[in-house]
Amino acid sequence: MPVSNVVKQLTAALTSGTVYKGSLIEGATSGSRAVVAEDLTAAGALKFYPVRGGAFTGGETLTIIYEPTAGSAAGFAVNATPAEQFTEFPSLSMRFIEDGQAITVAGARGSVSFNFEVNRPVTASFTFRGSLNSTDDQALIAGVSADAPASPPIWQGSAIGYAGNETSALADLDDELEPCLTALSLDLGVTLSDRRCAAASTGLEEVLGTARAGTGSMDPEVTLEADIPWLSYLKNGTTTRLRVPVGSSDGNRFTFFMPGVQFTGQSYGDRDGIATYDLPFNLTGGYHHNVAGGGTQLDVYGGDNELVLLYHVS
Repeated sequence: MPVSNVVKQLTAALTSGTVYKGSLIEGATSGSRAVVAEDLTAAGALKFYPVRGGAFTGGETLTIIYEPTAGSAAGFAVNATPAEQFTEFPSLSMRFIEDGQAITVAGARGSVSFNFEVNRPVTASFTFRGSLNSTDDQALIAGVSADAPASPPIWQGSAIGYAGNETSALADLDDELEPCLTALSLDLGVTLSDRRCAAASTGLEEVLGTARAGTGSMDPEVTLEADIPWLSYLKNGTTTRLRVPVGSSDGNRFTFFMPGVQFTGQSYGDRDGIATYDLPFNLTGGYHHNVAGGGTQLDVYGGDNELVLLYHVS
């Protein structure tokens, strides 16, 4: 879902001690990491925020590599069948003040889309639905100074990686091709549904994200099929992967990774006399590949990895 702190849970075996909220844990087998969302004092449901990798492996040992409170359990284990699942999709409250009029919206959930255009910053557009909580008049806010963050990175100098993703034979970084793009759009396509209830004060209990169908489109230059087989992949319904870096300095650098790109159509375009394809696609999720480490094929993550956004800090 398009939120940064989705909560997941699994069943954990804990024999002694306490795993405290805020602890950073790592799976000895999967290498996945997560931040614990609630204290765990006995065997049972472990709630956490995933921060790296995919699902934990059944039976593996979870090691606490950072603890906010001294005296945490040294290590504990995931049960043989972890049954990892999402448990929460946090909502958002918003307050808008314009020309003396204040509007408050509560319990909002939404979706996000990204727009890439060469030589420009990548933009994210959020769409929210929620309950209109209150409307009133409010004095204009004064004395607020804006932060001065680093300038957003420009989409240029981006070594885009593209390859088929249905076989480990193409899992290495050397197997990736570098298409020439000037535009790319991504939409997570979360379906928002109103949970209406007469018992709720506004008649709306909450807004739920009931489905997700990610889509996108891109405009590569036309190439020979021997160079990049765009039309062959379209004809055969082949699932491909796309890796799009943005920025070059740690702390201001991102990688958008789509392990499942499946084209749904094709038309020709023209970019100042240069032939291009217009290629819409679905985001299906699929295999993650450790492309920088020799092409080791990792696990399939249950369709919850249509878009993986990495923030590079070191």
